[in-house]
Amino acid sequence: MAKIVGVFATGHAPNLVTTWDRAGEDVCRRSLEAFQEIGRRVKAAEATALITISNDHFNNFFLNNLPAYAIGVADRWIGPEDDLRYERGLVSIPGSPALAKHIVQHMYQHESFDPAVSHYLKLDHGTFVPVRYTFPEFDLPLIPTFQNCVQPPLPTLKRAAQYGAALRRAVESFPGDERVVVVGAGGMSHFIGVPGQGRINEDFDQLWVRLFREGDLDGLTALSQGQMAEGGNGGEEIRNWIAAMGCADGRPAEWLMYAPVPAWLIGMGVVDFHYASR
Repeated sequence: MAKIVGVFATGHAPNLVTTWDRAGEDVCRRSLEAFQEIGRRVKAAEATALITISNDHFNNFFLNNLPAYAIGVADRWIGPEDDLRYERGLVSIPGSPALAKHIVQHMYQHESFDPAVSHYLKLDHGTFVPVRYTFPEFDLPLIPTFQNCVQPPLPTLKRAAQYGAALRRAVESFPGDERVVVVGAGGMSHFIGVPGQGRINEDFDQLWVRLFREGDLDGLTALSQGQMAEGGNGGEEIRNWIAAMGCADGRPAEWLMYAPVPAWLIGMGVVDFHYASR
């Protein structure tokens, strides 16, 4: 049976690529070391597939077709869709279609989720930033999954945790011998295309840090709309981290780094939930 051998979460702002050097030497060093540490842990776990939990930024889904959840099942992915100044230009990442299709079918038959399915997705920074810095060879087979964190109505925070748990059960029911890593990507506080763009709410971020460090999934899913608004419209991407925590069965997070980074327009964080299937 397939196993999950690691669950992580990271920031995914495009500015990590386009304005990397402006963040300062210390932040760049700490961020890169955190990403590389994830990469080392993934290699040590002998992972054979990667599932990302991110959100679309109106590259695939818009007001005429906006699923709450979507899963990519292609055998190969080309990207990035947005200009991230990759040294190689466009890159090609293998997919894991057998596992991806099994996850979808399992959710249809055994879970309360009916995700949209796509054989072609335009993958942007939401997926490519964590992949670029953590798996720079782009050789780990990828299953991109999406959760709506952009346009209301959004899934509830509890629903995000349930999605992660359903994803875990789907993976662990796969009859193959895949060793799977899951990465939730997004956040932390940031304000994009709204008044106050570029502001970072460190108080909101520190609440985020504490709740994930304590493994307080109930506290996370109980955050009010007012509290969420304090993190900006980009802070809604906390759902992707909550889904990762749900996938990790509520394990507390080890923080590999956190820093407010005005140059990247985000509070930047990287965590390891230290989860592996038994």
